[in-house]
Amino acid sequence: MKNDIAVTDMTAADAGGSAAVHRLFYPVVSAVTMLIHFMYLVMFFSEGLYFMAGVNVFSVLIYLVGIVYISKSNKVITFMQTALLEIIVHAVLATLFAGWDYGFQMFLICMLPVPYMLSLKSKNLMHIISVSILMTFIILKLVCVSTDIKKELSADPTGWYIFNSFMSFVVIIVVTNNFMNKNLSLNLALAKQNADLQKAASTDSLTGLFNRRAMNEPFRIACSNENGYSVALLDIDYFKKINDTYGHDAGDMALVRISEIVMADSPSEACICRWGGEEILILLPGVSKKRAAETARKICTDVADENFEWEGKRFSITVTIGVSYSPKGVEKEQTIRMADNRLYKGKADGRNRIVVDDT
Repeated sequence: MKNDIAVTDMTAADAGGSAAVHRLFYPVVSAVTMLIHFMYLVMFFSEGLYFMAGVNVFSVLIYLVGIVYISKSNKVITFMQTALLEIIVHAVLATLFAGWDYGFQMFLICMLPVPYMLSLKSKNLMHIISVSILMTFIILKLVCVSTDIKKELSADPTGWYIFNSFMSFVVIIVVTNNFMNKNLSLNLALAKQNADLQKAASTDSLTGLFNRRAMNEPFRIACSNENGYSVALLDIDYFKKINDTYGHDAGDMALVRISEIVMADSPSEACICRWGGEEILILLPGVSKKRAAETARKICTDVADENFEWEGKRFSITVTIGVSYSPKGVEKEQTIRMADNRLYKGKADGRNRIVVDDT
């Protein structure tokens, strides 16, 4: 598995999905709502209710501005809060002017859960707004009953009641959709943050290899492998001399490049770790000592053949690798200790070599 980390990350498509919805969906909703208010405007004007016609002129302008505002700023919540206020005011005034039978009050009912979906800073404020909407509906009903408001309008109240009831539920669907999209965006952002934190906790920031902490689980799995597992422990020869001669930045560059060579030369099932300083550990689950030695030999050769360059100066680097193998059930400490002993034997024998046996 090399250095694949099993974490959930937010893909570019996921990240852009919510923004795309905001850019297209809500301007369309605002445009449709604007057209509906224009229809109300025509109705009220034809019935001689000029005040309500004027209110709908204002409403049309609000949603026209909303189209531009969402398209440019993508701040849907601000638009939804403004729309909530407009719908409440319009529902109350339209009911008072047209009467209960036309169903404009139904918009108040569908607005009851909306405050809880609009990211208001205070939960108490959400409760207050929702209760206020309910009280407005009740008071409006009492006013209409006590004053017996029944306007003699030519428009059919049954048709308008059905239409307004239907549109009120459409509003609920739109607001709920916004709420779900927002939650999706938050969940994706949280997943990405968790993935970043997990990656930071599991990898070496310089080389991108696993760190020591991340190797506990791969070693646990490798120890239970029926075919056993191998370990190759690599150390860069004369690394301190590289730092002293060319600088620590050159040393970092060399460590990164060697890590890339190790990654390229290791089999797909390998887990590769920056074990400490200039040491790199390669865990090979299910891999025989012979195959592990072949991998180590290729790494050793490819590093020696690599031309390193820093600020116009060319230099070569070699590595020494100790290889060990353990059957199923042998704990990692014993296997790593064998590889470490063989690594230092290779150092003592002249470096730039691999050591597979203790003899």
